[in-house]
Amino acid sequence: MSFPLRLAQPELRPPESVLMNSHVVLLSIPGLRERDLSSMPNLSRLALGGGYASLAPSFPAVTCPVQANMMTGKLPREHGVVANGFYWRDQRRVEMWTSWNDCIERPQLWDILHNHDRSITSAVWFALHSRGCGADYLCTPAPIHHPDGSESLWCETRPEMIYTELQPKLGHFPLQHFWGPLAGIQSTAWIVASAVHTAAKYRPNFFYIYIPHLDYAAQKVDLWRLVKGSGLVPSIEGGEIDVVNEEPLKRELADFVDAVVARRAPRVTGEDGRRALALATQVSSKMGMSNAG
Repeated sequence: MSFPLRLAQPELRPPESVLMNSHVVLLSIPGLRERDLSSMPNLSRLALGGGYASLAPSFPAVTCPVQANMMTGKLPREHGVVANGFYWRDQRRVEMWTSWNDCIERPQLWDILHNHDRSITSAVWFALHSRGCGADYLCTPAPIHHPDGSESLWCETRPEMIYTELQPKLGHFPLQHFWGPLAGIQSTAWIVASAVHTAAKYRPNFFYIYIPHLDYAAQKVDLWRLVKGSGLVPSIEGGEIDVVNEEPLKRELADFVDAVVARRAPRVTGEDGRRALALATQVSSKMGMSNAG
């Protein structure tokens, strides 16, 4: 659901109160349903003061194409973002999530507003493919990857000093709570607090804010595997597993050390790893054969 308007469907017109307002906030909240507003008083007040529209996604119904729809008012066949990743044929390289804004091949909201009036300012918070966009203010995750494989939390902002202003007040952006099984209110709290700070200080006329954690609220983590049964037919065992809130590589190494000390099989064996590598190699080979043809 989006507040207060959505440009991806031209037939949806925002209320006149929104059109007359010199400051508009567009909240993109995947997973939010209209009936959820009854238990969300703050969002309900925003809806009453502006407007809202249910999002009817195009195909494929995944984050990057749908966000590009909203930013451009065009469909994937026109703006070029057809998935959450790209295969760059000239480089024979796959890139997921991290592509810069020039992968969107049509003008976006901030570009359209600037073309209309250069004095109209825009901000974009945590939208995918926003790095290098034409918005005046920007915040997006940009962790620093180190040669040893570790990474440090960081966000790219425009102006650059915004993140250094936010960090003493809010700490680092909790990237581990942004997507996936650990997604939670921690990331939303940081996004909203940082957006409020930026809105109060810089007062952009248009502010696009992406809040994703509800999209994961109902998702569970299950692990299932085939095991030898009593007869010729294997059986399946597994179920829901708990996701521990800690650094995953550290936990994996600790479990491996414990397996050695306790003389037990690790949860993921070397044979599991070899099968996964063989499958990945097979997929990569098939992709190469397809592109060569």
